[in-house]
Amino acid sequence: MKTEKIISWVLLVVMIIGALLFGAYRGWTGEYADVTKAAASLREAYTARMETAYNVLTVAKRHLPAGSEKIAAVSGDHAAFSGRQASLADLHRASEKLTADAAELIAELRGQESLRADERDSMYASQLLPQMLDSTENLVRAEEKVYSEMTGDYNARFDKYRISSFLAGLFGVSRAETLD
Repeated sequence: MKTEKIISWVLLVVMIIGALLFGAYRGWTGEYADVTKAAASLREAYTARMETAYNVLTVAKRHLPAGSEKIAAVSGDHAAFSGRQASLADLHRASEKLTADAAELIAELRGQESLRADERDSMYASQLLPQMLDSTENLVRAEEKVYSEMTGDYNARFDKYRISSFLAGLFGVSRAETLD
């Protein structure tokens, strides 16, 4: 009879620990899934930004000399987005640099005689490209804001509830990546 009581208590303790582990894991993975969705949306915004930069480069290469520093700068910014799985912080920095470099490239492009002679490219460089840059910039800013708020809240809770986050961490759940 005494052995049965001990076994019952041990089983009860094991079940309670198992429930705590399972609950911590499920709770944190659910929240982390929301952060992951926000990260995917942000990566899509960065991709739209990169595609806009490619459009700027395409027009600029038709009207600026091949050795243009501005073309090289935007090409370098564009390369930072492609070819590897960059962190969101790296993409954030590349997007910031791309914003400034693309605006400078468009300003330089507008002063070219060959651009003014080409009606299609002139309209594209004076109206469409700046609008595309603004709209992708707004999209990136909005997605960065959502992502930063979500990761800030998630990481604050992760740090605050140390026991459950520790338990979830045993199964690979961690803090979310920030943009800085």
